[in-house]
Amino acid sequence: MKSILLKLDDKLFEETELSAKEEKASRSTYIKRALETYNTYLKNKKLKTQLENESLIIREESMKINEEISEGYSNDFIKDDY
Repeated sequence: MKSILLKLDDKLFEETELSAKEEKASRSTYIKRALETYNTYLKNKKLKTQLENESLIIREESMKINEEISEGYSNDFIKDDY
């Protein structure tokens, strides 16, 4: 396990101390949980952005396919009428 030195301003330190006590956790455990939670948040945020980008690509491809199908039906309809 690795150790880190962390410097906090007074306000953040006091908030951390209070929250850790409310959670009945040591300062170290509280900060470790906070880091784990934030790391998970960042991974989920990155995944969400990636999925949104891929969804747009798929949407564009679907629109192209729909347009091609519609043009095919229009051409078939015109051929059948004449």
